[in-house]
Amino acid sequence: MPDHNYFSNLIWQIADLLRGPYRPPQYERVMLPMTVLRRFDCVLAPTKTKVLAEFDKRKGGKLNDDALDRLLNKASGQRFHNHSPLDFEKLKGDPDNIDKHLVSYIKGFSSNVRRIFDFFEFENEIEKMRESNICTSWSRNSPMWTSIPALCPTIRWGSSSRISSGASTNWQTRPQETISRHARLSA
Repeated sequence: MPDHNYFSNLIWQIADLLRGPYRPPQYERVMLPMTVLRRFDCVLAPTKTKVLAEFDKRKGGKLNDDALDRLLNKASGQRFHNHSPLDFEKLKGDPDNIDKHLVSYIKGFSSNVRRIFDFFEFENEIEKMRESNICTSWSRNSPMWTSIPALCPTIRWGSSSRISSGASTNWQTRPQETISRHARLSA
């Protein structure tokens, strides 16, 4: 198991990547959504093929968005799903187009998860990273891709994770408060 220094070095490598377009208090604009995204990716990994098969079967049908979401959530065994063919491994495979693929991947989530990323305003951050050439520096071995999985190991996130519903709608909070309030995930 890696020690404290290992994780500390990974975090500093990410900070080095973000330095310039972001000031240190702004690093959370990227780090927090990426960590949440990785967590969702890990939770959904075991049922990804089942969800994709169900989505392909139902795509273009008469189901509206809510009904399709419920059906795909059932296939995922969670209160959320992702019907994008992408996952974290596939995202890292094409660093030249990571910005487009990342947006596409997020749009493949169920509406409740997309709302979380809307409140993070993460598409704006992806665009800011693209304009600053941060996205194109994300290679397979980039600290952005190697540290997020290391900081968020799959083993800790089993299929029992859930997104809570019925939370308050005060969205004027900081991203950490939004996640803790609106997307409580059990470890």
